[in-house]
Amino acid sequence: HYYVVVGMNEGTVASYLNKQWKPDAKIEFIMRTNETIPILLAKAAKRIGDSFIISSYNSFSYERFISSFIKEHEANPEHLILAGAQLNLTPHAENYYAVLDEQRVTNIVTEKPAKDVRQLILGEIAVCGSHFVDYLQALDLQKTSAYGKNLFQLAKYYAANHDAKVMAGETSWILRVQSDKDLLLLNKRLLEDSNDSHILSELPYTVKIIQPVRIDPQVSVGQGVVIGPHVYVESGSSIGYGATIKNALILEKSSVPANTQIDGGIMTRRGFFKA
Repeated sequence: HYYVVVGMNEGTVASYLNKQWKPDAKIEFIMRTNETIPILLAKAAKRIGDSFIISSYNSFSYERFISSFIKEHEANPEHLILAGAQLNLTPHAENYYAVLDEQRVTNIVTEKPAKDVRQLILGEIAVCGSHFVDYLQALDLQKTSAYGKNLFQLAKYYAANHDAKVMAGETSWILRVQSDKDLLLLNKRLLEDSNDSHILSELPYTVKIIQPVRIDPQVSVGQGVVIGPHVYVESGSSIGYGATIKNALILEKSSVPANTQIDGGIMTRRGFFKA
């Protein structure tokens, strides 16, 4: 069950999620006008009335992290649990750091703490436990600037309360996708993290695969093609004979011409974008 916050001009996103995304997912939309994230979360908490997971549209981490995150919540159902890592793969990002006493978050700062202070870089993924949901429901929605502008500023405000229940769950890396290069880096990390083979279409015997590679169902691949490493080919795509592809995303229903060489880029229905 998903609640998706969308802006006034994001009807295309809503249409895609309703018609083309997971058919068994229940999706409800929350319209955002000029509200800050804390105010939106307060409204969402009143609407949902139970614990929930927050994830921004462009924040990612290790593939199996969410499963361990949910287990952490089951062990600590009252807590706000923030996602943190030692490694942020987004270059030149403005980082928020959680200052820790074991797993408990004692403060959130924007300047990197001293080396002897236990800390994690925070990602925009969190589990709102029951105590934090109650806290959100009690926020004064008229004080729009009192709780900061983003999740981290709100969490800092919450952590300052004497009865706050806030902790950090650690993952191996976090990444905020802001550019095509970030998308390719995410693809590379997810392929490397996965131990499974993902060749889900029939390929001619002359095709050479250099792992890690993922090929979705319903992909057409010509003779003599070389694919990999670090390639993801989405459903409905076609790759012409003799093509060589590495470090690339081949998006849904796009076509790679015969004898094309791709190294570091994204193929779409509109053409190829070097990243």
